[in-house]
Amino acid sequence: MKLGFFPDFKGSDSVLLAADTDGVRALLDAIRSASANLRDSVPVHDIAQVSVQYPALLYVAGIPKAIRSAAAHTFYLDVSGSARLNVEGLLEPLLTATSGHQYFDLMPKHHTLVVSVGEYDSSWWARVDD
Repeated sequence: MKLGFFPDFKGSDSVLLAADTDGVRALLDAIRSASANLRDSVPVHDIAQVSVQYPALLYVAGIPKAIRSAAAHTFYLDVSGSARLNVEGLLEPLLTATSGHQYFDLMPKHHTLVVSVGEYDSSWWARVDD
């Protein structure tokens, strides 16, 4: 998985998480972990390769209380309550897709998470991360 924060990406300030099937599974595991451990948020950036030029810290939060004040380039995916089922339901089709993406709102507001499969390969990342 590759992770980065890109201002004005596809029309909004976005965190891009480019993944393959294993990466989507890892994100789903992080969501389950955050839902099981309601005190702490789960750092997705620890299991991803973070862009050098466009760094981002991405956490999955099982409850809103786990969302802390966000420092620059720090973002939270809220999977509390019924939001978890919605997020999982949108991610699961990416497990079998050769190409596709889903968009999710991040906290703080006005930021978007783009989870992408098969659209941003290592040559794309090499161009933008140079």
